Amino acid sequence: MQCNLEYIPVRLRTLDKASLDTFSVGENLYYRCKLDVLENPYKGISVAEVSHNRSGENNSISNAEDVLFNVVPELDFEKHELEICVLEIKDLNPESKYHKKFPPEPDPKIVATATMDLLHDPHPCMYPHSIFRVHLDGELITMDNYKTTLNKSPQIRSMIKQELAKMILRREVSQEN
Repeated sequence: MQCNLEYIPVRLRTLDKASLDTFSVGENLYYRCKLDVLENPYKGISVAEVSHNRSGENNSISNAEDVLFNVVPELDFEKHELEICVLEIKDLNPESKYHKKFPPEPDPKIVATATMDLLHDPHPCMYPHSIFRVHLDGELITMDNYKTTLNKSPQIRSMIKQELAKMILRREVSQEN
């Protein structure tokens, strides 16, 4: 597939670029959200396939504002009028991949187990598109099965949301010169 949205910059189009299987510690992820949830947009969402844009090292793939571009041709606007939540990848496994297990250690009080992976998932109009993908007891969590799977495991769901919230990059603003 190719991108037919004229307002999408060429640098963001997938074209023939290969998917990148690895990430970097310190790399940023960008998520668009409403201002009233900017402090932690993950509190009130379903954590099935949460989309972000990745920056690449030193913003080599995208910058924060790129996540605001609309890539759905059926919608009649160029940019979302939302805020940008920035996350920072703080740790990766030895293969430079993001893979987390929940609970991190066996816990007899929690019968289910989940994994969350961050994957580069380029779309024709948005090469930096990436996704957090969750599996519960080996089953891929989607919006279609969320209520009958992860929604019934509140402890694990809470751990996943906390993991995402820990990655939010918060900057202190000072009014001093």
